[in-house]
Amino acid sequence: MLFAVAITTAIYLGRFIPGDILEYKGVEVWKQADRTAKCYDWFEQYLEKNYDRNKDYSEGIFLGNFSMSLSEATEKKYEYIFDKLQLKAGMRVLDAGCGTGKWMKYLKDRGVDAVGMTLSEEQAKIVRQKDLDVRVADYRVKNEEFLGSFDRITALGSSEHVCTSLGYLDGKTTERCNQTRIDTWKLFKEYLKPNGKLYITVLTKNDNRAWSNWDYLQSYVLERHYGGFYSSMDDIANEVVPKTGFRLTDLQDKTQDYHWSSVRDPDHFGHWTVKWAEDRHAKVNHLINDIFLDAHIAHRWGYYALDTWMWQFGGYQDTPLTDEQVKNAPVQLKYFMLEN
Repeated sequence: MLFAVAITTAIYLGRFIPGDILEYKGVEVWKQADRTAKCYDWFEQYLEKNYDRNKDYSEGIFLGNFSMSLSEATEKKYEYIFDKLQLKAGMRVLDAGCGTGKWMKYLKDRGVDAVGMTLSEEQAKIVRQKDLDVRVADYRVKNEEFLGSFDRITALGSSEHVCTSLGYLDGKTTERCNQTRIDTWKLFKEYLKPNGKLYITVLTKNDNRAWSNWDYLQSYVLERHYGGFYSSMDDIANEVVPKTGFRLTDLQDKTQDYHWSSVRDPDHFGHWTVKWAEDRHAKVNHLINDIFLDAHIAHRWGYYALDTWMWQFGGYQDTPLTDEQVKNAPVQLKYFMLEN
């Protein structure tokens, strides 16, 4: 038994350590889209069954009422974004990074036609079960069918996955990431009808905080787990948006809401306990497969064990973040709208 564990460990270390070194030197070993897809497939295995009946893969908006359930706060978020975008029945929305389609279902119930895109086949299966239109595709890749087709586009919590830390050691990661965002949002602009609007929620690196070695370790675990890179809001507003043809017309901070979502609901993906008794056989099978097939299994379980999600907001606490804590959090959540 010990021999088998030693061999398995050696095989695993022999895969991911050299691969990570090469990636940080600029050689793509694992496609970012594949890493992101595996991340969400992993969540689908280990979160509670029917996870999306009360929540989605992001946050709710509590509007200062922190006794509200996450289910209620998620509904409030949808109302908030619906109103911000001035949506009306008969409009058409592209949801880029649609998760399990909860926002799409809300739109459909209000008479808005929605098309979703996800990298995860596991998520797409759930969306199809809701009789919604979903494509398993990378939304950075042009889809000719979508040109000039949408009144609005939403990217709710998916923009962290747009670019990666590939080549971090050459000091050009931020520049490459900015360009990827520019290219992606210019593509969205092509998908929009005249007077279209793009609404984005994105976690951003807080450049006003001096990062410690612990911060960098946690960010490494997170980035390897989910496949992506956090830009700062300064980069987005000053380096990216002006080159897309859009105008930044609304900007809100919702860091407090994201932190509280993971506290308010003990099954939220940001801070939960795996229920091994629930579909135990499937969970164990998935774990065994990952040991041999997933080069980032250690990062996924490291994310879980180190409470990496809550690190972003300064760590777990059972009270809402204060304004000062939001200001000093390693990562902040921003909502913003871009208009033609």
